[in-house]
Amino acid sequence: MNEIIIVLDCNYICYVNKFALSQGLTYRGNPTEIIFGFLRHINELSRQFQSNKFIFCWDSHKSIRKEIYPKYKISRSLNKSEEDIVNDKIAYVQFNELKNYVLPKMGFENIFYKDQYESDDIIASIVKNNKIKGKRYVVVSNDSDLYQLLDDCKMYNISKKCLITKEIFIREYNIEPKRWHLVKAIAGCSTDNVDGVVGVGEKSSIKYLNGELKTGKKARDIENANDIFHRNLKLVTLPFDGVGIFNIKMQEYFLEKNFIAICEEFGFNSFLNQRYLQNWTNQFNMR
Repeated sequence: MNEIIIVLDCNYICYVNKFALSQGLTYRGNPTEIIFGFLRHINELSRQFQSNKFIFCWDSHKSIRKEIYPKYKISRSLNKSEEDIVNDKIAYVQFNELKNYVLPKMGFENIFYKDQYESDDIIASIVKNNKIKGKRYVVVSNDSDLYQLLDDCKMYNISKKCLITKEIFIREYNIEPKRWHLVKAIAGCSTDNVDGVVGVGEKSSIKYLNGELKTGKKARDIENANDIFHRNLKLVTLPFDGVGIFNIKMQEYFLEKNFIAICEEFGFNSFLNQRYLQNWTNQFNMR
């Protein structure tokens, strides 16, 4: 039986917990809800997929893609209120605590970040370049750009609690995952503020690529949009050029005393309940 390696889109999981626990969780005056929710998801995913092998992939605040397309993701910042900006700054403190302190102290070794690149790029580099015999990847994210990786992994959405495989994707979209970046290059990506061919969405793009849209205005518009297509192709193809190779460490050591110290430091008393603590200890072979 193949062992599963769980690859996390960490910013996505942090934001899920930021909104799910928006009522706030604090300890000694410091917000802790994102850290708490993130660790709870690690425990749940470990039990669900019967694996304690995690890879943590983080976004950079700056994006190299803006050098090609200055409007890239600009709508996300323009639509934020002053309150949103303040709340994000508070949240980022917890993001950084997780990345730089909590996860390493717990014993996790595979924590990856690269300036100007996104977690998507790191995830793509890992699943494409690290083929490990007897291992298979499950990527935890809701980012549809990652569908292009489904030849090399499965995807799991923690919000919808659904697993997406290559076969499920093909049945729904009628195209191979390895051609998904071509669809996005034509149609663009509204969530990233990347303009595609005007009036052409994903369904029409798929029909065009499958040879089912040979005539008509949309077909002509696609054929006349080479500049848009080639610009977008560089933006949406994963991984982005230059992200590099990430070496996975297979040996990790989890110490119960470190886990307890983290829980005490952040006031996560529910994790120290005897039954719950035993669960953590067993799942991660804590010493």
